[in-house]
Amino acid sequence: MRGGSQLWDVINHMDQKIYCLENERASEEVCGWYNNLKYFAFSAHDSTLNGLLSALGAKEKVVPDDLPEYTAAVLFELWKVNGQYKVKVNYHRNYNTTQWEDITGNISGLFAFLHSQLPKLLSKTFPVPG
Repeated sequence: MRGGSQLWDVINHMDQKIYCLENERASEEVCGWYNNLKYFAFSAHDSTLNGLLSALGAKEKVVPDDLPEYTAAVLFELWKVNGQYKVKVNYHRNYNTTQWEDITGNISGLFAFLHSQLPKLLSKTFPVPG
């Protein structure tokens, strides 16, 4: 399984959230539930996380030898810092730790490009109902 569809789903949710935050006159139909949204979660198997890490270009740096361990997780955080939106990507290795690792610096490829271009890209977006 590949992680591209999960990654695009995360990006689309962030895009919609930013649109709703930045457009006070957005309709209730488009932004109703996004206005109060604090987090959005998916459940996934190790192979799905493996695909997601690969799509991020971070797999070889984060989990070089095998699949992610049991209870591993990837967490995307959307931040607004000094008027600019930023994404932080965190990784939780397994059940033996409560630590989250910031893996934002390990991303490469398309997501790294999207991350660096986020403010420019999101200013050109529009909502897609449904």
